[in-house]
Amino acid sequence: MLAQKNDAIIHGVEADAAAANQARQNFTTSPFAARLEALACRVQDYKPERLYDFIVCNPPFFANDLKSNQHQRNLALHSTDLSLEDLLQNIQRLLTKEGLFSVLLPYHRSIAFEKMATERQFYLHEKVIVRQTEKHPPFRSMLLFGKLPVQTVEEEIVIKINNQYSPEFSELLADFYLFL
Repeated sequence: MLAQKNDAIIHGVEADAAAANQARQNFTTSPFAARLEALACRVQDYKPERLYDFIVCNPPFFANDLKSNQHQRNLALHSTDLSLEDLLQNIQRLLTKEGLFSVLLPYHRSIAFEKMATERQFYLHEKVIVRQTEKHPPFRSMLLFGKLPVQTVEEEIVIKINNQYSPEFSELLADFYLFL
């Protein structure tokens, strides 16, 4: 999705070897294959040759939640191998001075994450709260941070209104979904 929107060289870091391999296979069939690389390693062990201007994070969503009996699923979904504190420490290590990072989190974890990020001198640039419908409580937060202070922009997006994708949701994802 990022490759569709810019000409950057994109490195994906994935702790699960099978998932990294699947990403590599997907990348080879992409029209952007020359700019995409999937690396099978933990972000904590990743040592790039240079720092990044932009980091996108989709960390494990759950902490202290009921686990599956499948180890790989737990690794992907639970913060046992990559806590939010670890994630922030590694973003700090990998991001340029002017760099930005974005993160997708369950809504209920976003307030604590914002506090942790602020303690590490990251500034919240943009916050998008996501709801399934107008009647549902928020369930996701999309957050954009940087190392330089700015005025925070806050928005809310509702996925469906009257059983139809909302105009805002459709506009946001139109380039990525065939049937919006």
